[in-house]
Amino acid sequence: MKKTLLTILGLILIARLFAQEIPQKISYQGKLYENDSPVTGTKSIKFTIGTWSETHSNVEITNGLYSVQLGDITPIPLNIFNNSSNVSLQIAVEGNNLSPQTDILSVPYAFKAEKAVTAENVPTKLSDLTNDEGFIKSANDADANPTNEIQKLSKSGSNITLSKNGGSVSINDADADASNEIQTLSINGSSVNLSRGGGSINIPTGNSIWSKNGNDIYYNSGTVLIGTTSGGNSKLRIETGAHDDAINIKNNSSGQMAIRISNNAGASRPLMIQNASDNGVYFGTSGNPSYSVGITNAGTGHGLRINNSNGGRGLYVVNSGGDYAGYFAGSSASVVIEGNLDVAGSVSKGSGSFKIDHPLDPANKYLYHSFVESPDMMNVYNGNVILNNIGEAMVELPGYFEALNMEFRYQLTCIGGFAPVYISQKIQNNSFEIAGGTSGLEISWQVTGIRNDPYAKKNRIQVEVEKTGEEKGRYLHYKEYNQPVEKSIEALKDSGLSQESDK
Repeated sequence: MKKTLLTILGLILIARLFAQEIPQKISYQGKLYENDSPVTGTKSIKFTIGTWSETHSNVEITNGLYSVQLGDITPIPLNIFNNSSNVSLQIAVEGNNLSPQTDILSVPYAFKAEKAVTAENVPTKLSDLTNDEGFIKSANDADANPTNEIQKLSKSGSNITLSKNGGSVSINDADADASNEIQTLSINGSSVNLSRGGGSINIPTGNSIWSKNGNDIYYNSGTVLIGTTSGGNSKLRIETGAHDDAINIKNNSSGQMAIRISNNAGASRPLMIQNASDNGVYFGTSGNPSYSVGITNAGTGHGLRINNSNGGRGLYVVNSGGDYAGYFAGSSASVVIEGNLDVAGSVSKGSGSFKIDHPLDPANKYLYHSFVESPDMMNVYNGNVILNNIGEAMVELPGYFEALNMEFRYQLTCIGGFAPVYISQKIQNNSFEIAGGTSGLEISWQVTGIRNDPYAKKNRIQVEVEKTGEEKGRYLHYKEYNQPVEKSIEALKDSGLSQESDK
């Protein structure tokens, strides 16, 4: 931009006095020339007065003329007019400072009159401060109701006390600094509301609706409502708009709880969360915490109970890291699942069994059977077959057998007699043949195969594995090896694990 000339048409201060404050704005008009010709179009203009500045990005200019409200974006602070001289307006168009700067004349200094508006009306006699009943008048005394009037204003030492029908409020005014003076005094029903520039307002205990004990403030009547007009049976209810946190709790102190819920009344639900969509509860962590969620149960009930009665999964765990999606450790039953368990990955266990009602005494006994263990990812198939009139038989296997398995092994057992039976034809096209027997002889057969599907190929079981790092010298089953709990693998995962007693 070439040399630009700015002609000031005028500064207009919006100087109406409202009930609460004076607007912190200045109406500004100017005329902008470029190369001695008036500008028409849109420009970005920055205005600066002392330490205050704001930028109007799209100022419409017609035949050189434009008009803006200074303070629309950033309110103009009163203190920039503390200096009685040398206060000027600097204008920059598209980053280019215009000259000369414009001196700020007397009208904007009306900003400084905000605190002096009522000073001219200060009464000189006590009778001017009271009404006919002898009570101190409030700012709005239309109803002349003594219940809503301040009854006594007193000072004791460094404390100023305001008394009314129903309680009192004290302000510590030890420093007599203007920032610590009462700035707003209002009455709302049976409450006196005070605001001031600094320090603290002390609310006394007693029959007041609001009471203070040390650093704690109590509300003694009804429900505290935030962002709502009706609270139902809630003691505290918070309603928010879209994309807002209903409540955000940050704990910057190590070793303390971000939130603690203690339910000593015996109610069934110390915490109940209902969510119409997405996650009922979402826990996200950063850094390297020990747990995203830690549950410690010192009682005899359930540490965690999930009741899902509307389809879907009772517990859905996804771990995209390199560790387990679920890790369970305990001296007795760590996990009890009544229903189906679907695991997409692998399961590692110390032992395993099924548990059912005993078929001979289902009302009074359980029956346990151990799982079959093998170092291979083995599948087992078996059955019985009757040999034909020449002492042979063909056994049909499932249609997926050869696609799923490899490295086949065979076993044959004669039932009701003896014969030199053998496998006359190995597995081909999902079948094999038996020969060497006699007509009508029953043969019990068993075939095993090693899994050969894509998942099994990429996730073979490592039978013998060296312990590494901190796991060396520790035990999965420390009790069985007569070791203390500190020697357990679980102690690595739970730094707060306490010494357990043998049972």
